[in-house]
Amino acid sequence: MDPESVRAGSRVPHGGTTDPTVLDFSANTNPERPDGVEAVYREAFDASTRYPDDDYADFRGTAGDYVGCASASVVPTAGGLEALRLAFEVTLSPGDTALVPEPSFGEYDREIRLQGAEPVAVAHDAILDADPADHAVAVVCTPNNPTGELAPADDLRVFAARCREAETTLVVDEAFLDFTDEPSLAGEPGVVVARSLTKMFGLPGIRAG
Repeated sequence: MDPESVRAGSRVPHGGTTDPTVLDFSANTNPERPDGVEAVYREAFDASTRYPDDDYADFRGTAGDYVGCASASVVPTAGGLEALRLAFEVTLSPGDTALVPEPSFGEYDREIRLQGAEPVAVAHDAILDADPADHAVAVVCTPNNPTGELAPADDLRVFAARCREAETTLVVDEAFLDFTDEPSLAGEPGVVVARSLTKMFGLPGIRAG
């Protein structure tokens, strides 16, 4: 991580307000939780007094079933943003470049710069047509935040194949994909998918991704 980028970086604050009367539209969480969530909370209360299995086998198995990939491919993280950060940490070196959609989630630029790399902006509706060659990473947000465009899974797979050929890691942010019927790209070779329980499940306080 690049210390100068850490000091120079800035964030647009969202979430974490201490005023319970404020409705934070920047958080974009689903106010209607899926059936059974509260019951799972109650059942899990006793287990919360013990350290979890450090392999997180149950979580990884359930998450893998949900997105359609092997449990061995699931890496539990403290939210979707940490998943993005870890992906950039292991794929970017100082001086590298990364393709990012514009406009989109502002944290991509910040997290890329924290690794000493440089984001290269591409129009959000042209990112799948961009040439990934000579870039260490390409980022796709689907549906794109904040414009809402959904990248069809078949088009994403074609882009993923081009990224593999160019030896470019494709990072796909699927934070809002559950609001669509499109399948996840999880399990696709050479692709890192970031997801969390924040949006559709309405559970930002858990910080799980």
